[in-house]
Amino acid sequence: MLVLATFLTAIFPPLVLTAFFLTHYRHRLGFRLGIKAFGLGLVAAALAILMGQAIDHAAILPRFSVADGLAGGLWQALVDSAGYAAIPEELAKFLMVWLVIRLSKDCDSGGDLFCGAILVGLGFAALENVMYVARASHNWAVIGTIRGLMAIPGHTIDGMFMGYFLALWWRKALPAVVAVLLALALPIAAHTLYDFPLMAIDNTALLVARSGLSPEPLEWLRFMQFGVMLISALGAIWVGRQELIEVWQAPTPDGDLHPADPVAVGWWRRAGWALAGFGALVAALGVTLWITDTQLLLAARGVIDGTSLQSFGRWLVWLFNRQTGEFLFGLALFPLAFAAILQMRPPQRIGNPFALWPSARPWA
Repeated sequence: MLVLATFLTAIFPPLVLTAFFLTHYRHRLGFRLGIKAFGLGLVAAALAILMGQAIDHAAILPRFSVADGLAGGLWQALVDSAGYAAIPEELAKFLMVWLVIRLSKDCDSGGDLFCGAILVGLGFAALENVMYVARASHNWAVIGTIRGLMAIPGHTIDGMFMGYFLALWWRKALPAVVAVLLALALPIAAHTLYDFPLMAIDNTALLVARSGLSPEPLEWLRFMQFGVMLISALGAIWVGRQELIEVWQAPTPDGDLHPADPVAVGWWRRAGWALAGFGALVAALGVTLWITDTQLLLAARGVIDGTSLQSFGRWLVWLFNRQTGEFLFGLALFPLAFAAILQMRPPQRIGNPFALWPSARPWA
């Protein structure tokens, strides 16, 4: 039972997002190509692991130590986030889309490339999540939940960036070289910026513990992580909205465009409202903890001093903390972004080009 629960924790979030794209765009993408794209994401994950091991074995990237101080720790985070994570992973996903999906007989529109790139990212995220959760010991549920709210949406957003520019390449809306370069470079940049603060926080915390470094840089890195996630979330909403408009506004529209199933769309909108409520609740809790951390922390320490429930008291000390509030507020950003995306649908008409949704009301 524990093994099954661990597996479901790892695989459920990417399957939910996969189901959304397969049901919402199945007339455009095709079920067979969608399943193939998800499977290619599994292949891309294995390929990225091999590429990372080859880079590590070749020892072509610099390594820093505690003696190098804060600058060395930040450089190491940049090397790790770009050289060992973003570049091999996004390159592996791009190769699957460009060399397999693009050449598939079922790929006959820019929308196919857009959705295909997203599903490759979801397949990648599924295998990566299984590996992370499987390696965890007692905290597998926490790791699976956090990755379900951060890493899996992150891979999906990278796939959206990649697919959007590949769709523009298909429609010849941008010069071919520019579109292909952006389809590869933007996901790499977004992935690097997402991983860098996380890795830099780990390196800086190690320096604080071992060398007596001031913990002040940790606060700036947490704010940077929040800013990166906010920009990524807004970018995902914009790209999703733009794709819904592009497929209808292109001079030569996609040949397999059909209205989405209204029943499926209705259920996904309800799921979007539920996800928005969850994200708002987590964000509100984060803001509350950020504002009132001192008073709540004193209360939590009182629990430790006045009761035998030591582990519960220590958990309260972790929860009622300013940094925990910042973390929870950042954790809410991707659920809120995907709540907006789940509300989207192909527009019956295109109104204000600066409106969040292409059509007048997303719930109409």
